[in-house]
Amino acid sequence: MEAIKLFEDDNNMDVEGNVMAEENIVTAPNDAEGNIESSGVHSWQGDTNYFIPECCEKKKPVIGQQFASMEEGVAFYKLYAVEAGFDVRCSTVRKNKEGYIEVRYLLCSREGHTTSTNDGTNCNDEDATPNTKTRRRVSNRVGCNARCVIRRRKDRVYAITIFEEKHNHPLCSESGRMFLKINRSLDVGHQEFISACAKANIGTSKAFELYAELTGGFDKVGATCVDFRNCKRDVNAYLHEADAQAVVDKYRKKQLLFPTYTFEYETDDEQQLRGLFWADPIAKENFQRFGDMVSFDATYSTNRYNMVFVPFTGIDNNKKCVTFGARLISKENKESYAWLLNAFKRCMGHNPACVITHQDPAMKEVIPQIFPDTRHRFCMWHIMTKVNEKVGVKLAKDEIFRRKLNAVVWDETLGREEFEVKWHEIMTEYKLQKDKWLTQLFDVRSNWIEAYFSDFFWVG
Repeated sequence: MEAIKLFEDDNNMDVEGNVMAEENIVTAPNDAEGNIESSGVHSWQGDTNYFIPECCEKKKPVIGQQFASMEEGVAFYKLYAVEAGFDVRCSTVRKNKEGYIEVRYLLCSREGHTTSTNDGTNCNDEDATPNTKTRRRVSNRVGCNARCVIRRRKDRVYAITIFEEKHNHPLCSESGRMFLKINRSLDVGHQEFISACAKANIGTSKAFELYAELTGGFDKVGATCVDFRNCKRDVNAYLHEADAQAVVDKYRKKQLLFPTYTFEYETDDEQQLRGLFWADPIAKENFQRFGDMVSFDATYSTNRYNMVFVPFTGIDNNKKCVTFGARLISKENKESYAWLLNAFKRCMGHNPACVITHQDPAMKEVIPQIFPDTRHRFCMWHIMTKVNEKVGVKLAKDEIFRRKLNAVVWDETLGREEFEVKWHEIMTEYKLQKDKWLTQLFDVRSNWIEAYFSDFFWVG
C-alpha cells in the first residue's frame, strides 16, 4: 500500500475551511509502547501529533459519498477501518418520527476518555457510595477524534457529511490486526466446532488450539481464545432456563434407541426438576449378577445446581466396583429417597440383600419401608474419616489413640460384649464419656459395627 499524500488540492483545508499549515511527515516505527509497528503515516502540526492510515484510495471514505442505505454506509466505513488498522464503534443515532435513521456517528474505538476516581469508585455512578468498590478496567481511550458521519438527505439517499481520518494514536500493524475486535467474529462454523468440542469434554482453550491447527495458524482463526470462552459462556447462559428440559429430552431419545434403557424423573409443584434416575442395560446386567449388596452414597454435591449425585454401586467377583444406576436429587429428605428407592426397585425387579449408606436419618427410615427384607448398614469408612475433626486437634494427632480405636472398630473377631467393653475402656482412658458424637455412635452401634453383622457376608 502506498502512503497517502497529505493536503493536496482542496484537502489542505479543515472542516471550517481554514487553510492548514504545511506539515512534516515521517513513518512511525512503533506504537506508543514501542512494541508494535504502526501502519499509518505519522504527522504533526505544531505540538499535536497524529497518524493518518495508509489505505487504498478506493476504500477511503470521501465527503459527499452516497449510499443506498445506512447499513451500506456503515459496512463501507468498517471495511475502511479493517484496511486502516483501527476499531470502530457506533455513537449517536438520530431517528425521525417515522423511525428512519437520519444521522449515525461512527467513531474510532479510542474516542473519548474514561473518568474514574483514584480509589476505584466510579464517579459516574449516581448510586455508588464512597465505600463502593468496582473492578478496575483498563481503558485505551485517548480522545481520538477520527470519525465518520452519515446523514439521510431529503432525496432518501445517505451521504457522508463529515469525515476525519486523523488519529492521535498509532494504528495497528498488519500482523496485529487479527486481534482487533472488528476482525473478530464467531460464525456458525466456529460455534459448531466449540459445541462439538464441548460434547467431547474438550475445554475452550484446547478447542482454540485445535482450531488454529486446522486453519493453519492462530492468525487464520478469526477470533481469540477469549471469544471462544465467551461463546461457551453465552451458550450456557442461553440454556440455563431450558437445560432441565434438554436433559429430559436427551434421555428420552436414549429410551427410544434402547428399549431396555430406564429413565425416570420427577418435578415439584412449580414444574422444576427435582430428581432424575437412569440405568442402562449394562447396569441392569451388573445388578442381576452382583446385586446382593448395594451401596449408594449421597454425599456428592459438586455441580452448580447443588443437586446431590447418588450412584448405586456394587462389588463384582474380583472385588471391583460396578455401577447399578445413578440419580440426581435436589433435596435429601424422605420423599426424595422414597421416590429414588421405588424407581430403583421398579427398574431392577427385586430388592438387594443388603444396603450400605452414609449416616442419614431420612434413609434410615425409608429403607425399611421400601426394602423390608433388606439389611441396612452405615458405611464405616464415612464414619471413621470424621474422627479427626470430631475428637479435637490433640487426639487427632495422637497416633496411639487412633490405633486403639481402629483396633476395636475394625476387628471382625470381636463379639458384641467384647466390643462394648473395649469401647468403654478407650472412652474412659481418654475421658471421652461425655463426647456427644462418640456417644451417638455407640447408641447406633448395631447399624455399623462388625460384631452386629457377623451373621451376614458383606463381601469385604
